[in-house]
Amino acid sequence: MADAAAGADGAKKKGLTFADGPADTSTASRTSTTRVRIDVGGAAGGAEGGARPASTASSALTGLLKGSSSGAAATLQNLAAASSGGGGAAGEKRGSTGHARWSIARSGVFAYRSLGGMSNSFFLEKQGVVIEFGTAFTKVGFAAEASPRHIIPTPELNVSNRSGSAVSSTLLEAEWIDILERLLQKIFFHYLSVSPKDRRVIVAEPVFAPTHFRNALAYCLFKRYNVPSASFVIDLVMPLYLTGLHSGLVIDCGHTSSRVLATLAGVPVITAFRTADGGGHRIARTLAASIKAAAATNPKETVLASKILQTPKLAQDVMVQCCYATFSSPAGDGLPEINFKSENSVNVVVEKGGETITVPAASRWQCCEHLFKDIPNKSEHEQLLIDEGCADIGACDSLVEAIVQCLENCPTDVRAAVIQNVLVVGGCASIRGLLPRLALECRAALSKIPAMATIADRIRFTPLDHTPVTAVWVGASILAHIDGGADISLSDYMEGKRLPDWSRDGFL
Repeated sequence: MADAAAGADGAKKKGLTFADGPADTSTASRTSTTRVRIDVGGAAGGAEGGARPASTASSALTGLLKGSSSGAAATLQNLAAASSGGGGAAGEKRGSTGHARWSIARSGVFAYRSLGGMSNSFFLEKQGVVIEFGTAFTKVGFAAEASPRHIIPTPELNVSNRSGSAVSSTLLEAEWIDILERLLQKIFFHYLSVSPKDRRVIVAEPVFAPTHFRNALAYCLFKRYNVPSASFVIDLVMPLYLTGLHSGLVIDCGHTSSRVLATLAGVPVITAFRTADGGGHRIARTLAASIKAAAATNPKETVLASKILQTPKLAQDVMVQCCYATFSSPAGDGLPEINFKSENSVNVVVEKGGETITVPAASRWQCCEHLFKDIPNKSEHEQLLIDEGCADIGACDSLVEAIVQCLENCPTDVRAAVIQNVLVVGGCASIRGLLPRLALECRAALSKIPAMATIADRIRFTPLDHTPVTAVWVGASILAHIDGGADISLSDYMEGKRLPDWSRDGFL
């Protein structure tokens, strides 16, 4: 690996700078966050035409590349700090201001939340319940809080009726009612311990949530649990509330696929929505298969590798501990080559009993290539995911391709606004090295397209002070505490008022 100082200096001269800039206090004061921007191109500036001073200090990249090939653990730890905006000394220093402000706010306004058995608010109005439904996990908690109370595994939501490899359909409304009634009972009475009759509910739902699912959810909320009102919001718009800006490009690296959506002035550009055929489930499956193949000569590890392959939770745990995305910058103009890749294999603790298994050096990064490019034997992987109900048919082959297509389908004047505030959220967003790899490949891909070459150097990635996996939920929590939301009340629903539907009503 190249020397840290030489690598950082080389990256800065090539146009890749990691800049710390102050928050836009006129619009972001409500979120109390410290903006940290990863700038590609070296030009200072911010979204929506507002200039933002940017430091050319490349301390994050220096920390990213610090260490030698023998110090793989330290190197990957620094990579996590630069990639996800947290972790390591640099990440703690960078996020200390924002977290301090949150602590001050919580100690003052939200103090009643820490009163043990009196947490149902005898002092302020009862906060609404915020629910984010996902294909693998559902996040639940209360409005105006900085993190969800519980993250619940919900595999029952990842179901569909498939006819072969090209046709799929959602469940019927009656089937969804049966599933959601049991799930909401656990959420209200077991996890949150509240009565739904006096709690407003905010639901963060996918852009293309099935109509049967939405109708079944509304039926359960209003007719089974008598909630006073409910609000349905698009999940990929919510992370923008953490930045204080109303325009941006949100990339969700999820369990079964990755999704990309552009939003301008709070209005999502639905026609530009794209998905990429790669997610955490596929990465974990590929990693488990490669570990099993490498352990073929060791009987003890072969048994453990087979167990990992058959248990998705164990495969995901191993992925979180050792996987990363490699990236490189070629030499040129007298500058050395920057190549981030570890040649060391690692021993990973698989279970509480202390059993360990060896993960080959190549397996640690090769499984993450699903996010960036087409892979060999793709048909075999697709059939496996179809059998497990985790395939996203018709998606782009790579995450970069989905981003480029999303921008191509945006109006010309929208592209320049959204590309300067790119947010990466979701469970796979914390993969070390993901942000630098995306920054380099997106700039290279956009530079090859004449219509977008002029905005290639204006792309800006905005790391979040909050954990990326909870960014959608936290954004919905902030929105739920703001007056003026478009809710549907219990009386409206009983009178037959239809649910808000963008495909029917639009946004304007």
